[in-house]
Amino acid sequence: MKTILRSLAFLALAGCGWSVGSSSDERVQRPTLGQQLIDLKKARDAKAITDADYSTKRQELIDAALATK
Repeated sequence: MKTILRSLAFLALAGCGWSVGSSSDERVQRPTLGQQLIDLKKARDAKAITDADYSTKRQELIDAALATK
């Protein structure tokens, strides 16, 4: 369970960014599917998540991307 929570936290923070002085009307840029997959692979390679967690989350990301098209 800790591994899943750690991976979700990693993914939530992986694409986050902020800048000092940004106004509230600026759009927040979300990471692309490609960047999310790269970040996910880095987490697996760093042993932050298991291979099973990697496969599950990878498929979830791909399915979500295909559902929005």
